[in-house]
Amino acid sequence: MTELMFSCLLRKKPITNGKRYSLLLDIHMEGVRYKEYLKLHLYAQPKDKMERAYNKQIMRKAEAMRKERVKALKEAMIVDKPKKRDILFLEYFTEQMMKRQTPATNKSWESALGTLLQIQWVHDILLIHFGYEELTKVREYLLNEALTLKGNPRPISKNTASSYFSKVKVTIKEAFLEGIIPTDLAKRVPAIKEEEVFKDYLNIHELRALAKTPMEHTDIRNACLFCALTGLRVSNLKRLQWKHVITNLNGHTYIQFEQVKRKNIQQNPLNQEAIELLGERKLPEDKVFPNLSYSSWNNMRIKQWVLRAGITKDITFHSFRHTYASNLYQSTGDVYLTQRLLGHKSISNTLRYTKHSLEQGHEAMEKFPSILK
Repeated sequence: MTELMFSCLLRKKPITNGKRYSLLLDIHMEGVRYKEYLKLHLYAQPKDKMERAYNKQIMRKAEAMRKERVKALKEAMIVDKPKKRDILFLEYFTEQMMKRQTPATNKSWESALGTLLQIQWVHDILLIHFGYEELTKVREYLLNEALTLKGNPRPISKNTASSYFSKVKVTIKEAFLEGIIPTDLAKRVPAIKEEEVFKDYLNIHELRALAKTPMEHTDIRNACLFCALTGLRVSNLKRLQWKHVITNLNGHTYIQFEQVKRKNIQQNPLNQEAIELLGERKLPEDKVFPNLSYSSWNNMRIKQWVLRAGITKDITFHSFRHTYASNLYQSTGDVYLTQRLLGHKSISNTLRYTKHSLEQGHEAMEKFPSILK
């Protein structure tokens, strides 16, 4: 067991043109400086007895917070594995990647690591030396300099930068919880806010037109239409087996499966059309869509199929999940039912799919009171 040396001092920082002080903890550990603002303020020049009394009360509170922080640091700074003191940031990031990877997140973590490897100074920095400035520099790099790793290099999107930076923050948070670094830097540096991206989906009329349009790759056709009727992710479609298709005593058929992304058990009811798309039942361990794969080539086949149906929207495999969500919400108006059937943990994820459609907008405008008559 190795106890790391540190200091924790209470300091004042002038704010509001020097009229007040903001109180903060100045923490030094292993040559790295961390600042934690206490969200407490003092009058710089108290004018009367009341303001002086207020300052004394705030200072007592700040000192109590400092002592509590020192106590927590002493407990947290005892590292069970001495090697943790010497671990590189990228080594620790890779550890977190291996711990948290799932089939649904493999590519995202690996791409984030690949992008971090493009930052030369990150290669040799120890985790305990990865402070506020370093975290901020990584954030700025992802926003302003990071390039795609495949094809012709071009700036990564803001949403990609947001995804990569969230993984960096998860790594730093874990290092804090393990007691390797003394403060939760992830709290101090803001996340990269995602931009709202418009995603095309098919309305009911377009979906019917597509279903009537021939498609030589039956597995792809049936999987797309099945997804539009169930909302399954492609990762779950690829793993769907006949043992997951269940008919209960009431004659109702549903699919019961483990979400690849969240690892929870999900149940989705099937209507008659969805059942017909499954075809003839096979052995329990057989895959329902055995020849299905997610690739740019198959997305191209889908785009060609959509164009043959007379639809000019940019439709990919994932668009059919969006199609299900949007049409389900528009037909029921129930955001919580939509959330449950999509398997979302957070309602905020579901709300992305509940924007009013253009068709609903036209219907609303037809009902708008006349102003020219």
